[in-house]
Amino acid sequence: MKKIIWIPLLVGGVLFAGGATLVACNVPRADAVETPYDFAGKEISTISMDLSISDVSFKVGDTAKVVCKESDKWHHEVNLNEESKALSINFHMQKKWYNFADLFQPKFAVEVYLPSGNYETLNIKHSTGDVNLASGFVFSSLNLEGSTGDIDIKSEVTNKAYIKQSTGDVSLCDSKFGEIEVDVSTGKSSLSNVTVSGDVKVKASTGAVKVNGLTCNNLTVNTSTGDIEMKNAVAIGKAELKASTGEIELEDFDAAEVYIKTSTGDVEATFLTIKNVDADSDTGKVNVDKELDREAGGKCVVETDTGDIKLSLKR
Repeated sequence: MKKIIWIPLLVGGVLFAGGATLVACNVPRADAVETPYDFAGKEISTISMDLSISDVSFKVGDTAKVVCKESDKWHHEVNLNEESKALSINFHMQKKWYNFADLFQPKFAVEVYLPSGNYETLNIKHSTGDVNLASGFVFSSLNLEGSTGDIDIKSEVTNKAYIKQSTGDVSLCDSKFGEIEVDVSTGKSSLSNVTVSGDVKVKASTGAVKVNGLTCNNLTVNTSTGDIEMKNAVAIGKAELKASTGEIELEDFDAAEVYIKTSTGDVEATFLTIKNVDADSDTGKVNVDKELDREAGGKCVVETDTGDIKLSLKR
């Protein structure tokens, strides 16, 4: 008897869900419109953004203005405190049940146009959306935290650039920084042609770390699942590279002190200067160039649990 009762209830639930889906699919997708906010002649020092599903882009412009792609039900609040020179941009939406489905969301975006030059702190907090900071800007500090989206930074940051992203790729390219800290759960972290006066820290749970052209003080890279690949990277101080599941490949790499460890993965490195090498693998082969391993060289410790080690000196 119980089975007889549950069968029509189950069928009814399926039919209801299907009908709700058909109704939802007939809800028209909202059209985004461009809303400009003109701040010509106004001074802007600090910028803070708290957004839900908007892409963010900073572009060089002759005068200061903000262009928001939005609608009457989905809108941004843009305000400038002329006394403190603080620009704030927030995103608000009418929380209907169907508003959270991607099917009904237009492509929301915030475009910030500023004259090239120096600015104070830039704070960006977002849930879903890409962030692009063009070259031509120099921020005193950058604090960027998001859930889903890619990050592309070409602006300079004189002090610390802190980037924390749950899902998405992070790229820092052709720029200068005082300090860098990147924390990515799932996604690739890339640094290309970057000069850092202080330390660089990169942490990735699932994703590769790729570097092509880097100068910094101390370098720390830690990945749980993902490779570490570096080319033309030099740390004046100490370099610590760790990969739980992933390989470490270094080409034209150097640091005063080097510490490398993998659990499952090979290590292959070409150094620019001689090292005092201490290399050990539990189950893999160890091959160290005799020209590299010199007592007068900088300390170099390389350890793997399961993986081969191959170390050489660039000639």
